[in-house]
Amino acid sequence: MTTVAKKIFSESEIVFLSEKLKSNPSSPLFARLSDGLLQLDKVDEALALCESGIKKYPDYVSAYVILGKIHLKKGNYSLAKKSFLTAIQKCPTNQVAARFIKNIPTEEIIPEVVQSFPTFEEYSNQHQVQFPESEMISLDEYLSINKSGSEKNQAEQIDEIAQLLSQAEKIVPNENGGNTSLPDVDSFEPTIVTPTLAEIYANQEQFADAIGLYKTLIERRPLEKEEFEKRISELKNLSFEIAKLKKEGK
Repeated sequence: MTTVAKKIFSESEIVFLSEKLKSNPSSPLFARLSDGLLQLDKVDEALALCESGIKKYPDYVSAYVILGKIHLKKGNYSLAKKSFLTAIQKCPTNQVAARFIKNIPTEEIIPEVVQSFPTFEEYSNQHQVQFPESEMISLDEYLSINKSGSEKNQAEQIDEIAQLLSQAEKIVPNENGGNTSLPDVDSFEPTIVTPTLAEIYANQEQFADAIGLYKTLIERRPLEKEEFEKRISELKNLSFEIAKLKKEGK
């Protein structure tokens, strides 16, 4: 699937994320900031930050995908492939890394199930550009909330979500069949509900929760209703396809 990438990061959001990371150098927000720098064509800065962050979070699968994208941008195809392969080694079901490898010029194609709709990581790293992050509820309202004295609580929630995202690939079903680590979606403040948060749940195959968050976004952001409804449809298809593959034992 080919999509036209729109830059989702504004300079103001880069400054915001940079300040957050500066105040907490151990935060996994480095991956998000690296992706933003890449989308703003600040490739060398993105590379340095991503490589530094991976040293602190060596199991952060999405960071390796972003690192691979950076190397692709620089034309370093062998390094890009190495990064994507690392992501696959750490998360064998990571189809987006496999698809990136498939499209590396002159590189070999590794066999993976190719879907006609985006997976979580593909959507986050490629198609999520349909959602302008500069207009995210969590950022725009966060800035206004700061004026009312709620900065600490909102900032802590943002850090918690970033931490969840960095660990998302490592969360597995527990013995009772339920997933661990991700909180109930009803526990989030309305201002923290964003496409990014919905995709965290989609990554854990908690599609009902992800769809519920997108429905909330439709109510809060009616102008983007068509785009959110499209993603809901994709998640329903993805849920069906994954259930089908599991039933077939693949």
